[in-house]
Amino acid sequence: MHLNVLEGTALGVVWIYRALTFLFFDVLVSLLIFGTLTLYRKRRLAYTLAWAFMLVLDIANIAYSRFFHQYLSLSSVSEAGNLSGMWWCQYIVPACRISDLLLIVTSAIFLLSVWTPISLRKYESCWSGKFNWKMSLLAICIIVLPHTVLSDIYNIFQNEAPKSVSDYLSASQGNEFHRRVVLEQKLYYCSYGLYRTELFFSIFYPSSDKKLTEKEKAEITSFVKEHNAGKGIIPGSFSLPQQYNVSFIIVESYLSVVSDLTVNGQEVTPNLNKLRHTEGTYYNGNMESGVALGESSDAQLMYFTGLQPLASEITVSSISRKHITGLPALLRKKGYNTYMSIPTKKYVWHQDEVNAVYGIDNLYSTLEGQDGFLSEDDDVFKLAEDKEKSMKKPFMHVILTASMHSPYDKSKGYFKDVPLKFPNLYSKEYCNYLRACWFTDKQIGEYIASLQKRGVYNNTVLIIAADHASHPELLKMSENSLCKCRIPLYIVNANINLPNKGNESIEQIDVYTSLLDMFGIKSNWRGLGQSIFRPRRIINNLYKSKRSNVSDLIIEGDWLKK
Repeated sequence: MHLNVLEGTALGVVWIYRALTFLFFDVLVSLLIFGTLTLYRKRRLAYTLAWAFMLVLDIANIAYSRFFHQYLSLSSVSEAGNLSGMWWCQYIVPACRISDLLLIVTSAIFLLSVWTPISLRKYESCWSGKFNWKMSLLAICIIVLPHTVLSDIYNIFQNEAPKSVSDYLSASQGNEFHRRVVLEQKLYYCSYGLYRTELFFSIFYPSSDKKLTEKEKAEITSFVKEHNAGKGIIPGSFSLPQQYNVSFIIVESYLSVVSDLTVNGQEVTPNLNKLRHTEGTYYNGNMESGVALGESSDAQLMYFTGLQPLASEITVSSISRKHITGLPALLRKKGYNTYMSIPTKKYVWHQDEVNAVYGIDNLYSTLEGQDGFLSEDDDVFKLAEDKEKSMKKPFMHVILTASMHSPYDKSKGYFKDVPLKFPNLYSKEYCNYLRACWFTDKQIGEYIASLQKRGVYNNTVLIIAADHASHPELLKMSENSLCKCRIPLYIVNANINLPNKGNESIEQIDVYTSLLDMFGIKSNWRGLGQSIFRPRRIINNLYKSKRSNVSDLIIEGDWLKK
């Protein structure tokens, strides 16, 4: 799509051939569709509608891929309801690049060539006659058949060619195509075309209703059994207070590099720094983010279920119909009441639907009955404090923050109160991000002060984690300057005493398994992560690949329903 596919990607001759082939294929299919809608009588209108459709699709994919690093899938389109209101307009300018002028120039040339009277007289012969759909179909066949033959000849050398027509259209071929798209989604959308890619995804790979084979079930069972066959909990690694509550704060776009960071002698996050250095607090600034297309919603999936998100679609768009063993539901079995406070509308990222899957019974929104898309963190923590006064104990309360969300190209209203002065080597975007970090840290500090004032702080296990990293390109900083974009994990008031002091590399899916151990929860499903309270095994890339495949099968096949 546009120039985006060429950025950081080496395209070989075969890829360019496929891209050009299916570019013409997509254009011809679009012409057939809009030619049909105009009854093949309004040729200029048919051409213009086809152009407009492809242009809108192109722009949508360019903008989407620049923030989420993937092109639009059908699951992404299904989330269009999140665009209600005008909040998304603030992202338009940061997404634009000089190369996008190509779209404006070519569009202007196209419209002038089609609709101006001079052009019509000069090229009258080009527009004479009826729109010939038979010739268009023939053109598609001429384009696709040679490509298919050449592609399959090329694939023979890789032992990946289908053996027959039925095999070519089979679910197994769809699975193989799906695997390739997951590995190089940008290339496959461009090189195999929009229509063919979505055809495989929609018809031959209906992931939300996948029926597991006996072999796949055996693969899951074997992997889970092997994965759970670790050593026991390290004696004395933690000590929970009696009759404790759980407060789980998921902080938007929080990078570990901010912890203990000072600028001109001023701490950026003084309240979180104080927690970090409190005796008995577990802090790990070396956690690897595992989110995919669903970003923040993927973080909740990992923290609450120990599963990895699907790589090529927004996972929460399908799991609302699944059976998943969620951490809140397991705590509920132990007599806990479960709550969540959010800074968005309840329908955003299907929050109201997936909460039922995770086991969260009560959902509170700062925007209940109001306009807008995101509330700042002072509002969400005020809501959380107010609701906790009437919560039935013991409770688990999940709090989502939003003020550290991109874009960072302009100052927000509350930035004038931030007493930070930055060195010249920081980009404007990074400075604004750090101002947002200071503001969020202040709200967390005030929330902790309210817990202390109410006399419940010492009996509250406080978990603070990032939903995901902030992308270096949005901050206009290098990945190395951001310590490889690792994210933090805090566990406070659990009196954790581990020999490694939280310096080892961990992953987001490890949090779920660790909390099951810490809370003494007995469950056959313990996630696919490793507990920080047990001796850790070495995880190589082969194991990660196998684990990812098993996680996909569990989600898509609803394996936990059994």
